[in-house]
Amino acid sequence: MERRVDVLSHTLGVDGDRMMEWVRAFAPCFAVAKVNRAQGHTEEFETVMDLVEGDRTLAPPHLG
Repeated sequence: MERRVDVLSHTLGVDGDRMMEWVRAFAPCFAVAKVNRAQGHTEEFETVMDLVEGDRTLAPPHLG
């Protein structure tokens, strides 16, 4: 996740830490959307929940 934020923030010319703060702030909204779509059991959902909880050791990205 952090690598993706680094690449995107560099591409957009914005501060990476600020972008990561935005990602963490938006994570609860994304988590609710996943649950509403019956996707609460996926690896992607676990990664979002790690962001919600502020876990610095994030789950690996969903591959597939």
